Amino acid sequence: MRNSNIYRILILIASFIFLTACQISKVDTDKAENYKTDYVGDNNKVAKIASLQEYPKGYSYDHIEIQSDQETYSLTVYLNVEKESDSIKIDLEPIGKSIFNLIGNLKTLNFVNAKTGYEIASFNR
Repeated sequence: MRNSNIYRILILIASFIFLTACQISKVDTDKAENYKTDYVGDNNKVAKIASLQEYPKGYSYDHIEIQSDQETYSLTVYLNVEKESDSIKIDLEPIGKSIFNLIGNLKTLNFVNAKTGYEIASFNR
């Protein structure tokens, strides 16, 4: 009887660990690459792509604005700026490349300070 109880406890512990590990892996799959789209007008996917980028220290995602009614399709990403950086344009370049790779018809990408409205950086395909 004692061995039976120990066996049941071990099964419960193993099940708990397995279920916990599965939940952790679900969180890890929420990456920008999962939202790749051919169209900048796909609001939900474009917002996810922009929000899931790893922005430089002192900068965080606020919201986006999509310009898709004219042929030169553009995306403006508004960032919260806690601490300005002298190298921000260089730091945002890999993020810009990532966004261009994930949005097929995007031609212009702008990063803007959400509080001041000033342009931080701009990239063209």
